[in-house]
Amino acid sequence: MMNVNYFDGIHAKLQQATLAIRATDVVLTGEGVNKTFLSKNISIEEPFFNAACVIAFPDGSHCEVNDPESRRNLLTQLGYKKSLVERWQDQWLASLIAILAMAGILFAAHHWAMPWISDKVAVVVPDELEKKLGAQIMVALDDSILQPSKLSDKTISQADQLFRRLVPKDSRLPVHLEVRFSRQIGANAFALPGGTVVVTDQMMDLIVGVSGNDISGALAGELSGVFAHEIGHIEKRHAMRGLINDSFITVVMGTLFGDFSGVAAFAPTILMKTEYSRAMESEADEYAIQLLKANAISPNHVANLFEFLSEQNERKRTVNLPTWLEKVSSYTSTHPPTRERMARFRQAAE
Repeated sequence: MMNVNYFDGIHAKLQQATLAIRATDVVLTGEGVNKTFLSKNISIEEPFFNAACVIAFPDGSHCEVNDPESRRNLLTQLGYKKSLVERWQDQWLASLIAILAMAGILFAAHHWAMPWISDKVAVVVPDELEKKLGAQIMVALDDSILQPSKLSDKTISQADQLFRRLVPKDSRLPVHLEVRFSRQIGANAFALPGGTVVVTDQMMDLIVGVSGNDISGALAGELSGVFAHEIGHIEKRHAMRGLINDSFITVVMGTLFGDFSGVAAFAPTILMKTEYSRAMESEADEYAIQLLKANAISPNHVANLFEFLSEQNERKRTVNLPTWLEKVSSYTSTHPPTRERMARFRQAAE
């Protein structure tokens, strides 16, 4: 017979009781408590170090045994057998192997399984649902990190005309441009699911200049390179694939039920942390090269832009720069202007 804490499963009140184990049943007695249960109908929750041993009864009530000696006697008398997991936990080497195996599985899932699944899911997402998701994300961005553009109507109009001339006639989505000001992300450009390309005032200023120069010649070539690269991300579904990979369950549920409010709520955080893979960046670059050539624009302009951004980024590391110039690296961090990429565009221009 042993002392236990009894809970009737209806009230939160703890009751003191005693538990007696017989051949085929257990008897629970105490103030207002007098119950008998067949031993085969009770269950013992997995013991955990020095925590109380919990016995669950078929009527929904349970009791806790706290005394270490009583716990050992209880488990022995009821013939409790350790599960495979418990036996592994008792062996440090086996536990270490299990932890390493789990870490390996999670690593493989993150680096190979999830990207593969994301690619497959992105392809079957209907265009209408992708456009709906993109629209909700744009609203969320406008409510958080984006503000209305401060550029002149002339500059925005010229940029929009340049962008529209680049959009392929056979584009799978109605791709369009949005120009916004953003203190948080500075000089940047990115693509959203559904066909929206966003370019910031700061990025426009770096290329066109704060004086509002006409967007023509080399300036038009450089800005066209940025636009073509982001259009490539849309046509190759990179934005959708990235979002699915980083918020798999939410995007899948939104696809099934048409409600992407959950994704839109944390889209700003996801987008700013999402980095396209090297393969995706190469895909977007190759798409941009072909799109520029189709519009008689030399890919060499893009290489010049990357070189300029690299120089500005290096300068930022060595001297104190004005606040606006400190944002230069935000674009180069998400679209790294490596020597390999510059060489690709220069070679394509030959």
